[in-house]
Amino acid sequence: MKTEALHKTLEEAHWNSVGSVRPLSVNPVVRAFRRMAVLRSLHLVVLWAAVSYSMAFNIDVAGPKIYTGSGPGYKSLHFQSGTEKGSVFRVPLQRNGNGGVFICDDTNPDCKSVPLPSAAEANSKERAKQKVDLVFLFDGSMSMNDEDFVKSKEFIKTIMKSMSNTSIQFAAVQFSKVSRTVFTFKDYQDNKAFKKLDDEEHMKSLTHTHGAMHYALNNLFDESESGRHPDATKVVVIITDGNPSDPARVKVNGTSKNIVEIYEDRHIMRFVIGVCIEYLFQLSVWFTQ
Repeated sequence: MKTEALHKTLEEAHWNSVGSVRPLSVNPVVRAFRRMAVLRSLHLVVLWAAVSYSMAFNIDVAGPKIYTGSGPGYKSLHFQSGTEKGSVFRVPLQRNGNGGVFICDDTNPDCKSVPLPSAAEANSKERAKQKVDLVFLFDGSMSMNDEDFVKSKEFIKTIMKSMSNTSIQFAAVQFSKVSRTVFTFKDYQDNKAFKKLDDEEHMKSLTHTHGAMHYALNNLFDESESGRHPDATKVVVIITDGNPSDPARVKVNGTSKNIVEIYEDRHIMRFVIGVCIEYLFQLSVWFTQ
């Protein structure tokens, strides 16, 4: 009875505080249902808290792995992938100070080290650079005056000097009515290229550019004694003052083929530079920069 009187007193105080019209009477059955609703809400809150706690990560402090040294650089991340979950740790003091990564989970007492790729030494075989075989085909026709011819050779030397410490090797061919090897890839490797280029004399005849392309293919790119690299990217730089005076079709094993199409089929890159003293000087400055 005391409990019933207490409920009535609290209910009376509630209705007085909100200033609302009080119900004339409250059925005991209705009051019981109200109490059950409150208990049910409390039960759901407790259940949700328990489920949330069970889904959380737990930190096991028993037998931790301790790393000595400065703290900056250490990092941990939690992960979950499908049925797997655990923690990933970055440890900068591992592997002679190069850092290490470990994966830990609750199914295995030992953390697993994740193999990481390492950078190769600058001069090691692992650091292989893409090799390039580049051939200069420079015009020696009679339409080229002596000043233009000398400037073409100076342009070639400027490019070779600016790229001397790269994976590019050079060869050169002067072409007119016929073509002539000025220096091979092997000459460049043996430091003979600059001297041979300086000694090269002006041919002063026709402009057989297509024939020069065919000549470079047979005598430099496909000739092992030239010092070429079989797996290198092949590039041709043509320095000329005008259009070719010979046909594009050449004889290949007794069959007439277009030399430009042959270059395209073999993925040989081609660059053409029109001869102009001022333009070659600007290109030389650009390459040195």
